[in-house]
Amino acid sequence: MGIRGLETFLHNHPECNRPVNLGELAIRYKREYQKNPMLIWDISSSIIHLYNKCWVPGGQLKEFAYALELFVHKLKAVGIELTVFIDGPILKEKLKNIIAQNNQKMLYINKVFNALWVNQEDDRVLQNYQGFYPYNINKVIIDTLNECECKVIQATFQCELEIAIYAKRNKCFGILAQNTDFIIFNSAKYNFSMKHLDLDTLSTVAYITEELADALHVEVNQLPLIATLMGGNIFLSLSELHPFHQKLFKENEKYSRNDTFLKVAGFVKTFEPANNFNNQLPLLARTALGTSKKAYLLKNCLNTYQTIFPHEDFAIQYSPDKKWFEVQKTAVNLHRRAKLPPIIFSVIFYSQYVVHVYPEDPHKKGKHSTFGLTRTLRQKLYGIVFNEKPLETRNTQKVKEIFVDSKGETQRELIKPIYPKMNVDLVKLWTDTEGDLDEIKWDLFCSSLNIQREILFMEERHLLIPVASLKFLLMNKFDISTWELEAAVATMLLLQYYSVRDLEAIPEFPMDPRGIHLYWSFIRVFVAIAELNSVCGHPLDSELANPIHYQDGKLFLHKYRQAKDNKSFDNLCEFRQKEIRSDKHGSHTENGISPRK
Repeated sequence: MGIRGLETFLHNHPECNRPVNLGELAIRYKREYQKNPMLIWDISSSIIHLYNKCWVPGGQLKEFAYALELFVHKLKAVGIELTVFIDGPILKEKLKNIIAQNNQKMLYINKVFNALWVNQEDDRVLQNYQGFYPYNINKVIIDTLNECECKVIQATFQCELEIAIYAKRNKCFGILAQNTDFIIFNSAKYNFSMKHLDLDTLSTVAYITEELADALHVEVNQLPLIATLMGGNIFLSLSELHPFHQKLFKENEKYSRNDTFLKVAGFVKTFEPANNFNNQLPLLARTALGTSKKAYLLKNCLNTYQTIFPHEDFAIQYSPDKKWFEVQKTAVNLHRRAKLPPIIFSVIFYSQYVVHVYPEDPHKKGKHSTFGLTRTLRQKLYGIVFNEKPLETRNTQKVKEIFVDSKGETQRELIKPIYPKMNVDLVKLWTDTEGDLDEIKWDLFCSSLNIQREILFMEERHLLIPVASLKFLLMNKFDISTWELEAAVATMLLLQYYSVRDLEAIPEFPMDPRGIHLYWSFIRVFVAIAELNSVCGHPLDSELANPIHYQDGKLFLHKYRQAKDNKSFDNLCEFRQKEIRSDKHGSHTENGISPRK
C-alpha cells in the first residue's frame, strides 16, 4: 500500500531505513520522556503480515484472534500503549480504485474456481486467495482489541490521513503499518514496517523521512509533491502519469521505477519552494498532465498529505434538519468508537453501499448466490436508518448499490429502502446501555428478519446469528442439501470446544469448491444479519455477535467432507450430546431442505 515502488527505493538506499527493535526503543523512550510510548497501528494494511495463513475455506477467525492477542500482549509487555485504526466506509474519492480492485478480484475468483474444479489438491490455489478476508474480520479485531484494553478508532474518511493527523496531534512515538504514505506524512518520529516485523523478537525496520529527502536531494516539505507526481494517489493514477515519467528519461536511458523517483525529484527541484507550490500548479499540470486544466487534481492530491485541520469533523457534511442531525452526530460518535459497522455511516452520509466481493463460485457450479437474498436484509437496514429522515424525503430516498457481476463488470443499482412498520428513535436505540429498550430492539430485529422471537431465544445465545442465518436461508428456499446443512450446524455447535491448536491441526485439503462457495454464502448472510443487529441497537449483545464464536471455514470444510462421506449427524457432532440438545432449539430440519443425498 502507499506509493508503488517506494519501499524498494528505500531498501536500495540503506541510509533511508534502519534496523530497530520496538522493545529497546520503547525502553529508551520511556527513560527519556518519563512516559510510555504511544504506537499507532494501521491494522488494515497489516493483517496479512500478522497472520499469513490460508483463508480459502472462509476464515479461521479463532486462530487469527489468538495471533492478534499474542502480538498485542508482547507490545504491552515492553510498555507500548497501542492505538489501533481500522478502515471505515469507502469514500467517493476512492470509489474508482476500489471498483477496479473488485473487478480484478472477481476475475481472479473465476480463475481460482476453475482451478478448484479441476484439481482440489493444488496448493497453488492457496496463494490465489491471499487478501480475501471475510468482511466480519473487523468485528473480531475490534472485540479482541477491546478485551486487550486497546483504543480502537474506526476511520470516517481517509484512514491514512486520519492516522497521520492523530499521530501529529498526540506526538506519537511511531506508526506501525505497511503503507509508505506515512513516510511522506512525516507525522511521527518512527515509521515502522509491518512486513519486516519479527513477531517474536519485535525487530523490524524504521523508515526515516529526512533520510529519504536527502537521498532524493530535496527538502522534506517537497516530498508530498514528489509522491503526487509518482502516481498512485486516489485522485491521480500511475497510468495517467506514465507518459510524463517517460519524458523524464533520455532516449538511450533505460526506464525504471527506482530511477523515476530521482528523475521526478530533480524535476520538482526546478520549481519554487514547497510553500509556493500552489502558484505553480497550473504549470505543473501542463507539464505533467498535458493541460493546466488538471491543476485541481494536483491540488487534491497534495491535500491528502495535509495534516493540519481545525477539527476532526472537517470532512463530514451535516444536515440542517435537527432530528437527522442528531442521528448523524450519534452515528459518527459510535462509528469512530467502532460501535457501528461502516455500512451505516456510508448509508447515512453517502446513500451508497459497495458490495464486497466474496469467493462465491461465479459459474454457479456451486449453485445459488446469496447476493440477491441479502439485498432484502440491506433494504431493511436502509429503511430503519432513513425512517428518521424528514418525511418529505422518504419517498424519493434510495441507496446506490455498487457491485461486480460474475463477468467482472461493475453494476450500479438504485435500491429502495423497506421501512419498518414500527416507529423507532435511532438515537435512543443506539445510546441505550441499561436495557430499557430491549423489547423494542428485539421486536425491530425479529420483524426485519420475519422470524418469531421464540425461535431466537435459545440456550446458546452466541449461536443466535448463525441460527437466524440458516433459518433465513431456508425460508428463502436456498438450495442446500440436508447433509450440507448438518455440516454447517455441527461446525457452529463444536467450534467453542475446539482450541486454537485443535483448529491448526485440521487438514486444509482437499479443497471442495462447492463447500467453499457454500460457506462464503453463509458468511454473507452472517454479516448482513449482524449489521441488522447493530442498526437495531444490539438486541443481541455485541460480544455475542462476534463471529469468533460460530464461524470457522476450515472446520466447516472438515465437517463438509465428513458429511459428504455419509457420516451421521451424531458423528459430525463427535457424539457430544450437549451440542445436539442445543441444536433442537433451532431445528435444522425445517421445510425447504432437499432430501439428504
